[in-house]
Parts: sequence; structure tokens; C-alpha cells
Amino acid sequence: MAAAGGEGGRRRGRAGPGPPPPPLLLLLLGMALCPPASALGDEFSPGQWAAAGAAGSAAKGRRYLLYDVNPPEGFNLRRDVYIRVASLLKTLLKTEDWVLVLPPWGRLYHWQSPDIHQVRIPWSEFFDLPSLNKNIPAIEYEQFIAESGGPFIEQVYVLQSYAEGWKEGTWEEKIDERPCIDQLLYSKDKHEYYRGWFWGYEETRGLKVSCLSVQGSASVMAPVLLKNTSARDFRERHP
Repeated sequence: MAAAGGEGGRRRGRAGPGPPPPPLLLLLLGMALCPPASALGDEFSPGQWAAAGAAGSAAKGRRYLLYDVNPPEGFNLRRDVYIRVASLLKTLLKTEDWVLVLPPWGRLYHWQSPDIHQVRIPWSEFFDLPSLNKNIPAIEYEQFIAESGGPFIEQVYVLQSYAEGWKEGTWEEKIDERPCIDQLLYSKDKHEYYRGWFWGYEETRGLKVSCLSVQGSASVMAPVLLKNTSARDFRERHP
């Protein structure tokens, strides 16, 4: 998945001094067959990347939010990103029935034991899911597959900086669909599905990929996700 990597990637597009940006982030909006320079709080900054998707499910009206984190980031930072995405989900829940799909763990840089399985690791290996669900509704990825009827990502949003960068002056939150700045790490197969790294699940495919330039807090994504209703009629379009 496309992302600016490392500290240099995070600083790209910035102009002038400012607090360090938050961690790079990938959000995924998943589909079901049944369905800046400133870094305060839960902000997504220029240089972050995300894919996001929404899907209806066997539970009528339910939509799914998936996410992932830039591969070089470590365990503790990924845990912090969960808190930010949970905040976004709370915003979405004010309008619709959403569920957070927890990204399987794997391929962390500091995990250096080749004899230990390191992909498709569920969150339940490290955290108590009932406790997480006291805050927001959250499920494992394989439960999402079981509920939705197939491993499809309806819409992938790649979050990126604004090509013109952020210059000193009045700060504003904004989000716009823009041409992709970096080369996408997704490629189409013969069926026109997007293939790429989806937590080690080779069978997972994406249907659409778009790039969004983002400057602001996590909640700036909410209107975009709420407007994405294409997954709701997926059963009719894909019998």
C-alpha cells in the first residue's frame, strides 16, 4: 500500500516549523458481499496514507471500517493509531451502524524470530476483545469475512499530503480527492480487482482505489465515509 516511509516521508510537503506529524496511517473501507504539519490530538497529517471501505452486512445497515498502518511502524505506535481510528468510528456511529475491523498483526520490523508465525495474527493474541468492545464495536478480520460473505474491499482510500504542501498561515482542516502522488502498491488482476498487501490474506481484493489529500483530524474523514454508499447495493450488483 502506498505510503511515504520513515521520518523523511512524514516531513515531505511541509513548509516552515511546526510540531511533528502523527504516525503514518492506512485506513481501509471494506466491502461485504451482503453489503500537516500540525499534529495535535488525533490528526491525520500530510504524508499519512489510508484506505477505507464501507460495506453492508448480514446485519442490515451495518458498515465496516478497516484500517492498516505504514509497515515500518512498531507495536506501540499501532496501538496508538487504534485509539485515533476508534475516535473516528465514534463519530460515524452518531449517524450509522458501523463496526471497526481490527487489522491482523504481522511483519513488524522488530519481530526478528523467523521460527515464529508472524502473519494473520488476531488482536485476541494481545488484547481482550470484550474490553475493546466496551468502547466501540470491533471484530477480527476473519469475523468480517464470515459476516460479509467474502474478502472484498469496496473502496480503498490512500491518504496523502497535498502536493503543494502546507505553508505557514491559518490552519484549516480539509480533504479532497486528488491524483495519487506516489505510485500505488496495488495492481489489477485479470478480473479487474486490485491486489496488494492485505495483512497476508492473498484472497482479499479491492474494487476501487482513490487518493485523498488530507489535512486535519481523524473526524475530517467522516463525511467522505458516510457519503460512500456504493457498498450498500453490492448484493444487487454482484449476485
